[in-house]
Amino acid sequence: MAQRSAVSRKDGEKRRQTTTKSRSKAQQATSKSPKELRAEKRDYLLVRLVSSVIFVFLALFLLLSMFGVHAVFLDFFSQVTRGLVGYGYWILPVAFLYMAWVLFFMHKEPIGRRMIATVLMVLAVSALVHTIFCRITFQSGFSLVKSLWNTGTEIASGGVLPGLIAQELQALISKGGTIPVLILLIFILIFPMFHISAAKVIHGRAEKRRQTLSELD
Repeated sequence: MAQRSAVSRKDGEKRRQTTTKSRSKAQQATSKSPKELRAEKRDYLLVRLVSSVIFVFLALFLLLSMFGVHAVFLDFFSQVTRGLVGYGYWILPVAFLYMAWVLFFMHKEPIGRRMIATVLMVLAVSALVHTIFCRITFQSGFSLVKSLWNTGTEIASGGVLPGLIAQELQALISKGGTIPVLILLIFILIFPMFHISAAKVIHGRAEKRRQTLSELD
């Protein structure tokens, strides 16, 4: 009994300490002056604006490379992106422009999921194209990464990242199982990428169906 009471007292002290810390953090947040809050918001918007401009320029650099413009940085950046995402190289400028648009215009919405979903979408699409169209036989082991990089720079595979995803999935569930899995993943990524609530979509469909049935009655 004495041990139990001692343990309960320790747990109570930990809870009180945690509560005190959370209260102090909340007090610090609310104790900021309106000027400080405006400054933080201004800095936050500035970071988003700069990030948006960077993504626009990255998309522009890739587009210039696609149209045959050569320069030291353009060639380097193009080779790196092709080696990493292979087939995804062709949709990467669109992804960069979409991310720039989200950063610039979506000030009042959470963007973390959108950005992550956009990156994953590029990888998933490239992995799907790799699975369907790539006819190269890759050796497993350390040479796989090198082969995916070399073929990715030639846009003959999914590159290192999507290629590894596709190859591992094919080894695990076969080519026939990989294709529907990647299609399902792409479909799922559409919701966070465009900030769509699956629950709202299902509810809206159900409401329309109810209205249609009620009109028929």
